[in-house]
Amino acid sequence: MHICYLDEYELVKSVAWARFVGSTDGHHRASFYVLATHLLFTRQGAGQQTYTHVIGDLIELAQDASDFKSLTVTALVHPDNVACRTLLTHNHWVHSDMDVDGLHEEWALVVKVQD
Repeated sequence: MHICYLDEYELVKSVAWARFVGSTDGHHRASFYVLATHLLFTRQGAGQQTYTHVIGDLIELAQDASDFKSLTVTALVHPDNVACRTLLTHNHWVHSDMDVDGLHEEWALVVKVQD
């Protein structure tokens, strides 16, 4: 997972807590708790060290919460992971495209903050 800053596209950045739970197949499930808005972050691969680094970045960004306007989260999901796809659909995520590796679908969730 890494954080991308896309101010020039006004893609808003955001701040969220993430909780990662290991599963029997070696993958991780993530639960995101939004603290403030304006950050785009994507999941690329697995690894607790990477997740810990991202959470640290989110804590730092939380200090600038007043500047945030919306949240965009993207996630990579294997097409065979029906349970995950169902959960994302139920929570208003949108399937956007196949990932560059051709093995994962990219899903996106955009939350706008009311003025």
